[in-house]
Amino acid sequence: MVNADRLVDTFKFLVGIDSPSKKEGLISNEIKIILEGLGAETFVDDAGKKIGSDTGNLIARLKGNKAVPPLLLNAHMDTVSPGEGVKATFKDGVFTSDGSTILGADDKSAIAILIETIRVLNENNLSYGPLELVFTICEEVGLLGAKHLDFSLITETLTEEEAQNEAQRCLQCDVICNICATVCPNRANVSYLIEPMDIIIQRATQTGNIIQVRGIGRFYLSQSFQIINIGDFCNECGNCSTFCPTDGEPYRVKPKFYITKQGFDEAGQGYMLLNGTLHFKNDGKFEILSLHDDSLIYETSDITAILNPRTFNVKDIRFKNNDNCSIEMDHAVKMGILHQALKDFYLFR
Repeated sequence: MVNADRLVDTFKFLVGIDSPSKKEGLISNEIKIILEGLGAETFVDDAGKKIGSDTGNLIARLKGNKAVPPLLLNAHMDTVSPGEGVKATFKDGVFTSDGSTILGADDKSAIAILIETIRVLNENNLSYGPLELVFTICEEVGLLGAKHLDFSLITETLTEEEAQNEAQRCLQCDVICNICATVCPNRANVSYLIEPMDIIIQRATQTGNIIQVRGIGRFYLSQSFQIINIGDFCNECGNCSTFCPTDGEPYRVKPKFYITKQGFDEAGQGYMLLNGTLHFKNDGKFEILSLHDDSLIYETSDITAILNPRTFNVKDIRFKNNDNCSIEMDHAVKMGILHQALKDFYLFR
Protein backbone atom coordinates (compact mmCIF):
# COMPACT_ATOMS: atom_id res chain seq x y z
CA MET A 1 0.00 0.00 0.00
CA VAL A 2 2.79 2.41 0.80
CA ASN A 3 4.02 4.23 -2.29
CA ALA A 4 7.77 4.02 -1.70
CA ASP A 5 8.70 6.37 -4.54
CA ARG A 6 6.27 8.98 -3.30
CA LEU A 7 7.61 8.62 0.25
CA VAL A 8 11.14 9.20 -1.04
CA ASP A 9 10.00 12.31 -2.91
CA THR A 10 8.15 13.65 0.12
CA PHE A 11 11.18 13.23 2.34
CA LYS A 12 13.50 14.90 -0.19
CA PHE A 13 11.02 17.76 -0.52
CA LEU A 14 10.87 18.28 3.23
CA VAL A 15 14.62 18.19 3.88
CA GLY A 16 15.04 20.71 1.08
CA ILE A 17 13.13 23.28 3.16
CA ASP A 18 15.30 25.08 5.69
CA SER A 19 13.84 24.83 9.18
CA PRO A 20 16.37 25.53 11.92
CA SER A 21 14.94 26.11 15.37
CA LYS A 22 12.87 29.32 15.51
CA LYS A 23 12.65 29.42 11.69
CA GLU A 24 10.06 26.72 11.05
CA GLY A 25 7.56 28.96 9.25
CA LEU A 26 8.29 27.76 5.71
CA ILE A 27 8.04 24.06 6.42
CA SER A 28 5.00 24.54 8.66
CA ASN A 29 3.18 26.23 5.80
CA GLU A 30 4.07 23.46 3.34
CA ILE A 31 2.91 20.74 5.73
CA LYS A 32 -0.28 22.70 6.34
CA ILE A 33 -1.00 22.90 2.59
CA ILE A 34 -0.37 19.16 2.10
CA LEU A 35 -2.56 18.09 5.01
CA GLU A 36 -5.40 20.43 4.12
CA GLY A 37 -5.30 18.89 0.64
CA LEU A 38 -5.80 15.52 2.33
CA GLY A 39 -8.88 16.74 4.18
CA ALA A 40 -7.36 17.90 7.46
CA GLU A 41 -8.48 20.85 9.53
CA THR A 42 -5.40 22.75 10.69
CA PHE A 43 -4.52 25.21 13.44
CA VAL A 44 -1.37 27.09 14.45
CA ASP A 45 -1.07 27.98 18.13
CA ASP A 46 0.71 31.01 19.63
CA ALA A 47 3.77 29.14 20.96
CA GLY A 48 5.99 30.94 18.46
CA LYS A 49 5.17 34.34 19.96
CA LYS A 50 6.16 33.09 23.39
CA ILE A 51 9.53 31.62 22.42
CA GLY A 52 10.62 33.74 19.46
CA SER A 53 9.89 31.48 16.51
CA ASP A 54 8.40 32.68 13.22
CA THR A 55 5.48 30.25 13.63
CA GLY A 56 3.69 28.24 16.27
CA ASN A 57 3.00 24.53 16.66
CA LEU A 58 0.94 23.10 13.82
CA ILE A 59 -2.05 20.95 14.78
CA ALA A 60 -4.00 18.97 12.18
CA ARG A 61 -7.23 17.03 12.71
CA LEU A 62 -8.67 14.31 10.49
CA LYS A 63 -12.17 13.07 11.33
CA GLY A 64 -11.62 9.48 10.26
CA ASN A 65 -14.54 7.16 9.68
CA LYS A 66 -14.84 5.29 13.00
CA ALA A 67 -16.46 6.53 16.21
CA VAL A 68 -13.52 5.93 18.55
CA PRO A 69 -11.38 8.23 20.71
CA PRO A 70 -8.82 10.18 18.68
CA LEU A 71 -5.20 9.06 18.31
CA LEU A 72 -2.50 11.69 18.65
CA LEU A 73 0.64 11.47 16.50
CA ASN A 74 3.59 13.82 16.89
CA ALA A 75 6.76 14.97 15.13
CA HIS A 76 8.84 18.13 15.29
CA MET A 77 9.66 20.49 12.42
CA ASP A 78 13.00 22.02 13.41
CA THR A 79 16.49 20.65 12.83
CA VAL A 80 19.89 21.10 14.41
CA SER A 81 22.69 23.00 12.66
CA PRO A 82 24.15 22.98 10.08
CA GLY A 83 20.75 22.33 8.53
CA GLU A 84 20.27 25.00 5.88
CA GLY A 85 20.81 24.31 2.18
CA VAL A 86 20.47 20.54 2.56
CA LYS A 87 21.08 18.59 -0.64
CA ALA A 88 19.81 15.04 -0.16
CA THR A 89 20.60 12.10 -2.41
CA PHE A 90 19.02 8.63 -2.40
CA LYS A 91 21.18 5.74 -3.54
CA ASP A 92 20.89 2.01 -2.89
CA GLY A 93 18.07 2.60 -0.42
CA VAL A 94 20.01 5.10 1.70
CA PHE A 95 19.60 8.87 2.08
CA THR A 96 22.68 11.04 2.56
CA SER A 97 23.48 14.72 2.55
CA ASP A 98 26.42 16.12 0.60
CA GLY A 99 28.44 16.27 3.82
CA SER A 100 28.30 20.04 4.29
CA THR A 101 25.06 19.84 6.29
CA ILE A 102 23.06 17.39 8.32
CA LEU A 103 20.44 15.35 6.47
CA GLY A 104 17.49 16.42 8.60
CA ALA A 105 16.00 12.96 9.06
CA ASP A 106 15.44 14.01 12.67
CA ASP A 107 12.57 14.60 12.43
CA LYS A 108 11.53 15.06 8.80
CA SER A 109 11.52 11.32 8.24
CA ALA A 110 8.67 11.13 10.77
CA ILE A 111 6.82 13.98 9.05
CA ALA A 112 7.13 12.22 5.69
CA ILE A 113 5.87 8.96 7.20
CA LEU A 114 2.84 10.67 8.75
CA ILE A 115 1.95 12.32 5.44
CA GLU A 116 2.30 9.04 3.57
CA THR A 117 0.17 7.30 6.20
CA ILE A 118 -2.70 9.74 5.64
CA ARG A 119 -2.40 9.35 1.89
CA VAL A 120 -2.54 5.55 2.15
CA LEU A 121 -5.57 5.69 4.46
CA ASN A 122 -7.43 7.96 2.04
CA GLU A 123 -6.46 6.17 -1.18
CA ASN A 124 -7.46 2.75 0.08
CA ASN A 125 -10.60 3.80 1.93
CA LEU A 126 -9.28 2.18 5.08
CA SER A 127 -11.15 2.29 8.35
CA TYR A 128 -9.60 4.57 10.95
CA GLY A 129 -10.61 6.74 13.85
CA PRO A 130 -10.02 10.47 14.35
CA LEU A 131 -6.39 11.53 14.14
CA GLU A 132 -4.75 14.54 15.68
CA LEU A 133 -1.29 15.37 14.34
CA VAL A 134 0.94 17.75 16.29
CA PHE A 135 4.03 19.21 14.62
CA THR A 136 6.05 21.11 17.20
CA ILE A 137 8.64 23.87 16.88
CA CYS A 138 11.96 24.30 18.71
CA GLU A 139 12.30 20.68 19.82
CA GLU A 140 16.06 20.74 19.31
CA VAL A 141 16.57 23.62 21.73
CA GLY A 142 14.78 22.18 24.75
CA LEU A 143 11.34 21.07 23.52
CA LEU A 144 10.17 24.67 23.77
CA GLY A 145 7.29 24.14 21.35
CA ALA A 146 5.94 21.18 23.29
CA LYS A 147 6.30 23.08 26.56
CA HIS A 148 4.19 25.94 25.17
CA LEU A 149 1.69 23.84 23.21
CA ASP A 150 -1.90 25.09 23.40
CA PHE A 151 -3.53 21.97 24.80
CA SER A 152 -6.99 23.44 24.26
CA LEU A 153 -6.50 22.44 20.62
CA ILE A 154 -5.96 18.80 21.63
CA THR A 155 -8.78 16.44 22.55
CA GLU A 156 -8.64 15.25 26.16
CA THR A 157 -9.13 11.50 26.25
CA LEU A 158 -8.57 11.02 30.00
CA THR A 159 -10.14 12.74 32.96
CA GLU A 160 -7.81 14.05 35.68
CA GLU A 161 -8.63 11.01 37.83
CA GLU A 162 -7.96 8.61 34.94
CA ALA A 163 -4.65 10.34 34.21
CA GLN A 164 -3.59 9.99 37.85
CA ASN A 165 -4.52 6.29 37.85
CA GLU A 166 -2.52 5.79 34.66
CA ALA A 167 0.50 7.55 36.17
CA GLN A 168 0.40 5.27 39.22
CA ARG A 169 1.17 2.27 37.01
CA CYS A 170 4.76 3.56 36.67
CA LEU A 171 7.40 1.76 38.70
CA GLN A 172 9.14 3.74 41.40
CA CYS A 173 12.49 5.18 40.33
CA ASP A 174 14.31 3.37 43.13
CA VAL A 175 13.33 0.08 41.47
CA ILE A 176 13.89 0.89 37.81
CA CYS A 177 13.12 3.97 35.78
CA ASN A 178 15.11 4.17 32.52
CA ILE A 179 12.68 6.76 31.14
CA CYS A 180 15.62 8.86 29.97
CA ALA A 181 16.89 5.90 27.94
CA THR A 182 13.56 5.29 26.24
CA VAL A 183 12.70 8.90 25.37
CA CYS A 184 16.10 9.86 23.94
CA PRO A 185 15.66 10.19 20.15
CA ASN A 186 19.37 9.52 19.62
CA ARG A 187 19.65 6.56 22.01
CA ALA A 188 22.34 8.48 23.88
CA ASN A 189 21.20 7.41 27.37
CA VAL A 190 22.07 3.78 28.03
CA SER A 191 21.09 1.61 30.98
CA TYR A 192 23.48 -0.84 32.61
CA LEU A 193 23.23 -3.22 35.55
CA ILE A 194 25.49 -3.29 38.62
CA GLU A 195 25.40 -4.92 42.03
CA PRO A 196 24.53 -2.53 44.89
CA MET A 197 27.53 -1.78 47.09
CA ASP A 198 28.72 0.09 50.17
CA ILE A 199 32.19 1.58 49.70
CA ILE A 200 34.48 3.38 52.15
CA ILE A 201 35.81 6.66 50.76
CA GLN A 202 39.40 7.34 51.78
CA ARG A 203 41.74 10.31 51.94
CA ALA A 204 45.47 9.91 51.38
CA THR A 205 47.72 12.48 53.07
CA GLN A 206 51.44 13.03 52.59
CA THR A 207 53.38 14.82 55.32
CA GLY A 208 57.07 14.83 54.56
CA ASN A 209 57.97 11.19 53.94
CA ILE A 210 54.93 9.84 55.77
CA ILE A 211 51.77 8.83 53.92
CA GLN A 212 48.55 8.07 55.79
CA VAL A 213 45.32 6.69 54.37
CA ARG A 214 42.12 7.09 56.37
CA GLY A 215 38.43 6.56 55.79
CA ILE A 216 36.43 9.78 55.65
CA GLY A 217 32.96 8.57 54.67
CA ARG A 218 30.94 6.01 52.78
CA PHE A 219 29.41 5.80 49.34
CA TYR A 220 26.21 3.79 49.01
CA LEU A 221 25.16 2.50 45.61
CA SER A 222 21.64 1.21 46.23
CA GLN A 223 20.14 1.01 42.73
CA SER A 224 21.08 -1.83 40.40
CA PHE A 225 19.98 0.00 37.24
CA GLN A 226 22.22 2.91 36.31
CA ILE A 227 22.54 5.25 33.32
CA ILE A 228 25.45 6.55 31.27
CA ASN A 229 25.25 9.14 28.53
CA ILE A 230 27.01 8.52 25.20
CA GLY A 231 28.54 11.83 24.19
CA ASP A 232 28.99 10.76 20.56
CA PHE A 233 25.21 10.42 20.19
CA CYS A 234 23.93 13.18 22.48
CA ASN A 235 22.98 16.55 20.95
CA GLU A 236 21.80 17.88 24.34
CA CYS A 237 18.24 18.34 23.09
CA GLY A 238 16.93 18.13 26.66
CA ASN A 239 14.27 15.51 25.95
CA CYS A 240 15.45 13.34 28.84
CA SER A 241 15.27 16.33 31.21
CA THR A 242 11.68 17.05 30.19
CA PHE A 243 10.53 13.51 30.94
CA CYS A 244 12.70 12.84 34.00
CA PRO A 245 10.27 12.20 36.90
CA THR A 246 12.79 13.61 39.41
CA ASP A 247 13.35 16.86 37.48
CA GLY A 248 16.93 15.77 36.78
CA GLU A 249 19.06 16.41 33.72
CA PRO A 250 20.43 12.97 32.76
CA TYR A 251 22.44 14.24 29.79
CA ARG A 252 24.27 16.64 32.11
CA VAL A 253 24.61 14.71 35.38
CA LYS A 254 25.13 11.11 34.28
CA PRO A 255 28.67 9.92 33.43
CA LYS A 256 29.35 10.92 29.82
CA PHE A 257 31.17 8.25 27.82
CA TYR A 258 32.65 8.44 24.35
CA ILE A 259 32.94 5.40 22.11
CA THR A 260 35.24 7.09 19.60
CA LYS A 261 38.66 8.53 20.32
CA GLN A 262 37.84 11.55 18.17
CA GLY A 263 34.78 12.32 20.30
CA PHE A 264 36.78 11.93 23.51
CA ASP A 265 39.64 14.07 22.22
CA GLU A 266 37.26 16.87 21.23
CA ALA A 267 35.29 16.81 24.49
CA GLY A 268 36.12 19.01 27.43
CA GLN A 269 35.02 16.41 29.95
CA GLY A 270 34.12 12.71 29.82
CA TYR A 271 35.13 9.07 29.97
CA MET A 272 36.38 6.54 27.44
CA LEU A 273 36.98 2.80 27.82
CA LEU A 274 39.75 1.73 25.47
CA ASN A 275 41.20 -1.79 25.52
CA GLY A 276 40.02 -2.31 29.08
CA THR A 277 41.50 0.94 30.39
CA LEU A 278 39.19 3.66 31.66
CA HIS A 279 40.24 7.20 30.75
CA PHE A 280 38.79 10.39 32.20
CA LYS A 281 39.45 14.01 31.27
CA ASN A 282 38.24 17.29 32.69
CA ASP A 283 39.50 20.67 31.48
CA GLY A 284 42.78 19.24 30.23
CA LYS A 285 43.49 17.05 33.29
CA PHE A 286 43.56 13.28 32.82
CA GLU A 287 42.97 10.26 35.05
CA ILE A 288 43.51 6.62 34.08
CA LEU A 289 42.35 3.39 35.71
CA SER A 290 43.28 -0.12 34.55
CA LEU A 291 43.29 -3.66 35.90
CA HIS A 292 46.64 -5.42 36.33
CA ASP A 293 46.68 -8.92 37.85
CA ASP A 294 44.58 -8.52 41.00
CA SER A 295 44.88 -4.76 41.41
CA LEU A 296 43.49 -1.59 39.92
CA ILE A 297 46.06 1.03 38.97
CA TYR A 298 44.75 4.58 39.31
CA GLU A 299 46.90 7.40 37.99
CA THR A 300 46.56 11.18 37.87
CA SER A 301 49.05 14.00 37.45
CA ASP A 302 49.51 13.95 41.25
CA ILE A 303 49.45 10.29 42.31
CA THR A 304 49.75 6.66 41.32
CA ALA A 305 47.61 4.40 43.52
CA ILE A 306 47.07 0.64 43.69
CA LEU A 307 43.48 -0.22 44.63
CA ASN A 308 41.68 -3.37 45.72
CA PRO A 309 39.47 -4.26 42.70
CA ARG A 310 36.56 -5.29 44.92
CA THR A 311 36.55 -2.73 47.74
CA PHE A 312 38.48 0.04 45.91
CA ASN A 313 40.47 0.62 49.09
CA VAL A 314 44.01 1.91 48.68
CA LYS A 315 46.65 -0.84 48.85
CA ASP A 316 49.52 1.47 48.05
CA ILE A 317 49.94 5.05 46.89
CA ARG A 318 52.78 7.24 45.63
CA PHE A 319 52.66 11.01 45.42
CA LYS A 320 54.50 12.48 42.44
CA ASN A 321 55.89 15.44 44.35
CA ASN A 322 57.39 16.01 47.79
CA ASP A 323 54.99 18.67 48.95
CA ASN A 324 52.70 18.16 51.92
CA CYS A 325 49.31 17.45 50.38
CA SER A 326 46.24 15.25 50.50
CA ILE A 327 43.81 13.79 48.01
CA GLU A 328 40.36 12.32 48.44
CA MET A 329 39.84 9.08 46.57
CA ASP A 330 36.13 9.51 45.81
CA HIS A 331 36.64 9.84 42.06
CA ALA A 332 38.96 6.84 42.04
CA VAL A 333 36.09 4.87 43.61
CA LYS A 334 33.67 6.19 40.98
CA MET A 335 36.04 5.17 38.21
CA GLY A 336 36.48 1.76 39.83
CA ILE A 337 32.73 1.21 39.93
CA LEU A 338 32.31 2.28 36.30
CA HIS A 339 35.22 0.09 35.21
CA GLN A 340 33.83 -2.92 37.02
CA ALA A 341 30.36 -2.47 35.54
CA LEU A 342 31.31 -1.51 31.98
CA LYS A 343 34.61 -3.18 31.09
CA ASP A 344 32.73 -5.98 29.29
CA PHE A 345 29.74 -3.87 28.23
CA TYR A 346 28.74 -4.36 24.60
CA LEU A 347 29.38 -0.75 23.61
CA PHE A 348 33.04 -0.94 24.65
CA ARG A 349 34.08 -4.34 23.37
